[in-house]
Amino acid sequence: MFFQLAFGLLISLRSLAFEPLAVEIPLPGTARGKPVWVAEILDSGHLAVGFEGGIAIGTPFDKWSIIPTPNGQVPRCISEAHGKILVAGHGFAAFWDHRGLQPIKNLETEIVCAKATATGWLISGSGGVWTVEADGSVQQVLIASSEAKGPYRICTIDQETVVSALGTTPLVWQDGRLSPASRLKAFSRQEIVDSAGDVLLTSQGIRNLQNETVVPAAVGRMLLKHGAISVIESGPWIIVPTYSKGLDAIDRSAGTLAWTTQQLGSTYFTYRQRNSFLVGSSRGFFSVHDPFEVQFRDIEGKSVIGLVEGEQQGAKLVTASGVCQLEGELSWDTSVQWPTDTGAEVRDGRLINDKHHVALLTRYVSGLAVVGDTAAVAQDQGLTLLDRDGASRFTAIPAIAGSLATDGRRFLVGTATQGVQVVETDGTIAGQLGAGRATARTVRPGKAVLLFWDGAILDSDASTLGHITWGNPRDAAFVQDRLAILVTRPDRDPVVGLLEGDAWVPLEIP
Repeated sequence: MFFQLAFGLLISLRSLAFEPLAVEIPLPGTARGKPVWVAEILDSGHLAVGFEGGIAIGTPFDKWSIIPTPNGQVPRCISEAHGKILVAGHGFAAFWDHRGLQPIKNLETEIVCAKATATGWLISGSGGVWTVEADGSVQQVLIASSEAKGPYRICTIDQETVVSALGTTPLVWQDGRLSPASRLKAFSRQEIVDSAGDVLLTSQGIRNLQNETVVPAAVGRMLLKHGAISVIESGPWIIVPTYSKGLDAIDRSAGTLAWTTQQLGSTYFTYRQRNSFLVGSSRGFFSVHDPFEVQFRDIEGKSVIGLVEGEQQGAKLVTASGVCQLEGELSWDTSVQWPTDTGAEVRDGRLINDKHHVALLTRYVSGLAVVGDTAAVAQDQGLTLLDRDGASRFTAIPAIAGSLATDGRRFLVGTATQGVQVVETDGTIAGQLGAGRATARTVRPGKAVLLFWDGAILDSDASTLGHITWGNPRDAAFVQDRLAILVTRPDRDPVVGLLEGDAWVPLEIP
């Protein structure tokens, strides 16, 4: 009877793939549920986890401390060395101690990478490369080249510290200075993002140390399209965490996609350990067991009868509703990154306006808006504009473009440290509204609201709509013709309130 059940239902039951075993690491208070951008295991054994607005330091299921970042910025690097903990990110760098984050002077810029050196740290970002000594002194050792098409990144290749940016020649940090990396001359004009053994992730895809492709060209293009952020070796697979597709696993021998999973959401950061790796993602913070050693299958709601060996490989799970092959692959396909109802959209790393398109610098998009016949996309480096007739242009925006809105006449770009930049449809920067960290939101056609970290709320004509002293305004929307403002607080949950005249009235105080 058992074998009749097993073989009778096997034909009609659809095979699904395993998922890697991922365990969420619970974070405390205001960090819970937020995207995680970086993490570090400290010498004390504690975790330091960076999320938008702060870092959490502590131990799972035990005590944690929440340390706000300057102006609520996003931390991108946490590095412990020389008895200090360096934290850096969008618009700041600081040392952490018992008093909180102590800012390092002259580093109010975008920082994406940090690497400990013999006397301090090497850090890099869109403005170039700097050294930070343990005493806090700063020296810029490389000014961003006009040929650099993105931020400078630091990675380790065969124990060498390599610095690269798209459009430039890779450099190596040696004897306290940067010099051409002669052994990597084949990677000229490539950005080297990450390495794992003899496998590199570059702006050209998955390569070996001779700059030869490791996977078929079509697979490499697919991974770049998905927004690959790192590479991890796992037995027969090369695991590639991506921005838009979660984890992709490539079969090293066949060069094909072995499996993919989106259970963790968009991935922003990975940290390799001996038998696992940590993942910071849009859904939180996870520990993922090495998929080559441990695999996971969600069988919730099924009554399990038995587990039998397959004819060739793997196994069959026998349930009351059928038999599943415990092998296979999952597949998702969604290429639209940012849609609108105006005919413009971001798809497959391109801005599309009517019948024309233009390639974007990266897949990381923070806003899309349309004024008349001109569509614009905001990314960290600035605005890409595309007219309906196909004419395109790029406008560099200072201090990281984090949001984009329009009042029907101009583009309004919220930045990390330089207020709201006002940009005309021809790409000209017409001026600046406010100062510091700012968010621009289109709340209805022809109406934009500007939210500043210090509590000020303005419209696009710089008229004051209100001021919040109780927290930091982060988002806005019209609700039944009343302006609702989302306010965040470093030590408590966010709260939504309504502007009554120029006063903000919270709907609920948890």
